[in-house]
Amino acid sequence: MPSHFSDRKYAEDMGLTVEQVRKMIKRLDISFFSSGKGDTMVYMFDADELNTKLAESKKSKKDRKRGPRRKKA
Repeated sequence: MPSHFSDRKYAEDMGLTVEQVRKMIKRLDISFFSSGKGDTMVYMFDADELNTKLAESKKSKKDRKRGPRRKKA
């Protein structure tokens, strides 16, 4: 059973702002649904999916890092 979190609860637990969490959800292409309007709007998402995508993102960044430069002879 998926563990759905609200963006507000996740932000509070992680020490982030709600806006940062929403941007992260959208950037990582996490499926979510919203409830409410204006200041009462809440995004609900699967926290496990978010954690998995974050881990994948970190791995891919690590793979892209450039190795040591070769010395010219």
